[in-house]
Amino acid sequence: MLGEGGAGGSDLHLDAAVFTTLRAERFAFALIIWFIAVFARILDLGQPLAIAVGHSVVVLLAVLFLGGWFFSTRSTDATGQPVGFSKAFGLSGLTFGLMFATGGVLFLLANVLFPLQCAKP
Repeated sequence: MLGEGGAGGSDLHLDAAVFTTLRAERFAFALIIWFIAVFARILDLGQPLAIAVGHSVVVLLAVLFLGGWFFSTRSTDATGQPVGFSKAFGLSGLTFGLMFATGGVLFLLANVLFPLQCAKP
């Protein structure tokens, strides 16, 4: 459950735990990840599929570790204490898992609603 917290932050409630980060910090992290994704995509241009997938896995792991490091001191739990690397790493993984699931559902929904038509020569 996601609710708006005070002073530009928001609360993320997971299994009776509350993690808080400031909105500006989330946008700063999103900007860092965007630059990494663009740079990784530029490196993958013209590469075989296997190498591109391998780069994607490495970039995903790097982003998870970066999320763990970035939010380890910036996110706090319900008592106001920093969450630490392991919980921040888990939150980053949860975020990517939810994004992957949402993207998969949208992809499947788009294919059901608008099936691809093969071009006839």
